[in-house]
Amino acid sequence: MANFLLPEIDSLPMEAVRDVNLYVVDLVRKGDPVQPKLFDLLPKLLATSVDRETIEVEIEGKFQIVSGVEYMDYIIDKLVSCKWHPSYAVGIASAFNEMECTSKQLKRVTEKLLRYCIVCGFIMLHL
Repeated sequence: MANFLLPEIDSLPMEAVRDVNLYVVDLVRKGDPVQPKLFDLLPKLLATSVDRETIEVEIEGKFQIVSGVEYMDYIIDKLVSCKWHPSYAVGIASAFNEMECTSKQLKRVTEKLLRYCIVCGFIMLHL
């Protein structure tokens, strides 16, 4: 799916871009194992979204109009608030490495990755 969608993202209507973003978030939220290639879509999806002046998104059951930057914040908040399957960290880290994030967005992702690594035992802290 990712190989097919990646070159087509620029030509998709904003509603489809929004739906694919939300699909990726929903997969992460569910915690099911996914192909890491799926996370290759995130940089282009969010770059396409951030360039939009307005995006309609459902937040807490109500449709709201937000800017592209606010939408990117929303998607990042959704991603970092989920419990990640062990296979997600590398793919999500690689995706965010390719994105142009605000310092606030980068801080949120970095904190999530560090917490994830500590909880999963990937980093040993020595006092």
